[in-house]
Amino acid sequence: GTARAETVLGKPAEVRGGGFSQVRVQKVDSRRAEPKLPDPPMTAVRILEKPRPAYTEQARLLRIEGSVLLEVLFAASGEVKVLRVIRGLDEGLDRNAVQAALRIRFEPARRDGRATAARALVTIQFQLAY
Repeated sequence: GTARAETVLGKPAEVRGGGFSQVRVQKVDSRRAEPKLPDPPMTAVRILEKPRPAYTEQARLLRIEGSVLLEVLFAASGEVKVLRVIRGLDEGLDRNAVQAALRIRFEPARRDGRATAARALVTIQFQLAY
């Protein structure tokens, strides 16, 4: 239809769309306009020393063997943080596995030459000597 801005009997006339009803407006994401740069290469955490966990007396008597799986954060500062026990054996051995993990010595992961934090799964093995 045509758009008319004249008045009819002192009242404004109805103005109808001028052919724009089929136009769709799309939001432009300016961030997508630039090509995405690849992440700088990252080197993995390097374990230098993984201490043996201590057995509890109860686990030794019950002859419990196996592994505790932990989710760990290796901080850029060289500190180990145990985030959670994913798979445990028993309360005492799980606690000792966490204590052993906290004593792990490592070289932090590196991104673009700088130390950076990295999450990892760590297995702490409990095995009785025969």
